[in-house]
Amino acid sequence: MLVRSKTRYVPTAVNMIVLQGEDGTYYYLHRALYDQCVVLRDQYINLLPSFYKLFGFEGEHPEVCDRFMREVPEPLDILGPFLSIVTGCEELDNMDDMCGAISSMSMTVDFRKMFKVPASVRSSIKFSLSVREEYRVQWDRFFMETPTLDQVSFSGAPAVGKRTDTEETVAVLDDDGELEEVTFTGGDYSMDDLMSMLDAAPEGAGIDGAASDDDDVPDPEPADDRPKAKSGFSMLRGLK
Repeated sequence: MLVRSKTRYVPTAVNMIVLQGEDGTYYYLHRALYDQCVVLRDQYINLLPSFYKLFGFEGEHPEVCDRFMREVPEPLDILGPFLSIVTGCEELDNMDDMCGAISSMSMTVDFRKMFKVPASVRSSIKFSLSVREEYRVQWDRFFMETPTLDQVSFSGAPAVGKRTDTEETVAVLDDDGELEEVTFTGGDYSMDDLMSMLDAAPEGAGIDGAASDDDDVPDPEPADDRPKAKSGFSMLRGLK
């Protein structure tokens, strides 16, 4: 697959590569297609006349191939000659249609292996202009499923105007033993200090309270010193 767009997307699919042209346009392609381009370019970029002969062109070749090679970044430029196998390729008058045609062809053809088949078989490989319509479905799916760089950057930033602090009201005892509500705002207090306040409050307020409570506690009853009756089992054990 090969997708062209002036918008910077962040591909989520595995093995997707992003290239940028000199005009700032981005090209998104699968790693398998990228590897084919690297191998073909290494073999034929300095032998373009011979490369076109493999497509059946001895001299002149479609101008659309040259335009594609001029405008796309390396190593995609080596795919330009493959546009010549599209019947009526001269009607591919914009870069989106050219890249879309390459994208559609790459779904059914391994460009690198085309030259390993006999010339008679290779000459029979042709595509119609319907490739201009086929690629739009692929591209629309890519644009819908892939987030843009702005969307990814925005999702990682805190929402503007959103309150991030929290408030918590806690009841504590003051020096007079009265309950007092204290409101704490997130980040402005230490939880250790709060726990110290809660621990210290009952200590000061509980001394008088404990003394007053002792006045109402009845005295414990005297222990009963009378011998308890022994059970039959206890008496039998004493006879042993």
